[in-house]
Amino acid sequence: MQRPIFVGALLTVGWLVLSPSVGSAEVYRFVDDQNRVHYVSSVEQVPQRFRSQVEEPAKLPPINRVPSSTFTPSSIPAVPSSRVEIFVADWCPYCKKLEAFLKRERVSYKRWDIEDNGRGKRRYLELGASGLPLIKINGNVIRGYNEAALRAELGL
Repeated sequence: MQRPIFVGALLTVGWLVLSPSVGSAEVYRFVDDQNRVHYVSSVEQVPQRFRSQVEEPAKLPPINRVPSSTFTPSSIPAVPSSRVEIFVADWCPYCKKLEAFLKRERVSYKRWDIEDNGRGKRRYLELGASGLPLIKINGNVIRGYNEAALRAELGL
C-alpha cells in the first residue's frame, strides 16, 4: 500500500511546482501518524501536533539583477604595437601560448624571432635575457609567460 502514498505525494509535489499560483509560494512539509508526507502552503494548515516538524523558510537575500553587457572584443582598442615587443623562437611552446594570448586579447606587438633575426637577437641580449619568451611592454620586461603579469602590465 506504499505505492498510492508515494504517487499521491509525487502528484502533490508536481502540482505545487507546476501550479503558477502556488509555484512561487512557500511550501511546508510534515509527516502524520501514519508516516504519510503532506505538503501545505501555510503553517496554519499544519495540525498543531505536527508543527514542531515545520521549519520556517529561510530568509533569502534579495536577488541582484545585472543587465547584460554589450561587450565585444572588438570594442577594446588594440594596444599600440610600439608599446609591446616579444622575443620568441619557433620551437618554444610558451612563446606560442604568449602569441595566442596576445591575439585573443587583440594586443598589437612587434615580434622578434631570436634565431632568425640578428637584430632581434642583439636586442634580446641587451635586455639581459636568458630564457623565452621575453616580453617588453612600455620599457618593462617580463621574463617567461605569465598571464597575470601580462594582464597587469597591459591593463587588461
